[in-house]
Amino acid sequence: MNIKNTQLSYGAFVSNNNTTFKIHAPKTTHAYLVIFNLPEDETGVEYEMTKQNNGDFTIESHDAGVGTIYGFRLEGPLNDPNLIIADPYSKAAITQNSMHHVAKSLVVDDTYDWEDDTWIQIDPRDLVIYEMHVRDMTAHPTSTANQKGTYAGLIEAGQNGGIEHIKAMGVNTVQILPIQDFANFEVPFKDNKAPIYNDWNPYGRNHWGYMTTFFFAPESYYASDGTDIPGSWNGRDGRSINEIKDMVKAFHKKDIAVIMDVVYNHVSNFDWHPLKYIDREMYFRLDKDGDYITRSGCGNDTRSEHPKMRQLILESVKYWMTAYHVDGFRFDLGNLIDAETRQLIIDELKAINPHVILLAEPWGNGYD
Repeated sequence: MNIKNTQLSYGAFVSNNNTTFKIHAPKTTHAYLVIFNLPEDETGVEYEMTKQNNGDFTIESHDAGVGTIYGFRLEGPLNDPNLIIADPYSKAAITQNSMHHVAKSLVVDDTYDWEDDTWIQIDPRDLVIYEMHVRDMTAHPTSTANQKGTYAGLIEAGQNGGIEHIKAMGVNTVQILPIQDFANFEVPFKDNKAPIYNDWNPYGRNHWGYMTTFFFAPESYYASDGTDIPGSWNGRDGRSINEIKDMVKAFHKKDIAVIMDVVYNHVSNFDWHPLKYIDREMYFRLDKDGDYITRSGCGNDTRSEHPKMRQLILESVKYWMTAYHVDGFRFDLGNLIDAETRQLIIDELKAINPHVILLAEPWGNGYD
């Protein structure tokens, strides 16, 4: 079965020798594409974008092909003109190990040889689901994996842990804890100089991944070149894209379906999250004073009922199901996603794959 990738509405689009960049920011007055030489660069070459009547900003470049590092600088009432943000529709993000999760976007070629791979079909009554964390499955020496804590290490043949252990248990489905790009560094522990005093997390890390930053980009910390050194950068060459695809294909070859644990009800708290700096009124639920509402208990709740946030959610799940061949999703705090969006998720995913596996965490003090 030839699965066709879902086409996104925004981001970077490479066609022949041209790349078109597109971002939606209706309240922004001026937007600039910023091209960098290196991830470490704090400034780059700026090109003013053209604003369309529908609030989209676009620009076409002949010199920004695959491998280009870019971001956006926005000027307007809801923007910080001194901050360069990454593309919220990034297919790959280069991120720094820091509290602010400083990020830049990477133009990628996401074509891949899937061979004859397709979705796994399992009767829902026969599902045997094993919840797993990519890093934890091979982190301990007893796993005998060579590339411990990585997508590649997870599927190494002949090891004691990872995919071999999962297959030996007899499960037919894995539910993988979040692998969309997330802010893996948090506020330093008991640092009086930090903007928030952290007395709850002595590690200053987000191990589990339930603080998504980029909904279309894979977490590069689990890539074969991933690092946890403070101040270092992950995702320089976008290899996590193919390494996740290799992982999914390897599970499918063992007749194991892959469910992604996804978080669309809130975003990360402490990083320079692009949605916060593009239009917080459009993407987040705010109280009468303009502060974030947090029924999730996570600092900010997304406004899933807004057409643009709804569009992002729907395109994200469809993209992961088609571009990465994942077989289903488990939605964190499902009740915080509005009822219409929940139904559209079901309808639109089943229209592509009638056998898609859909699960949702049932609690969440919702807005219905």
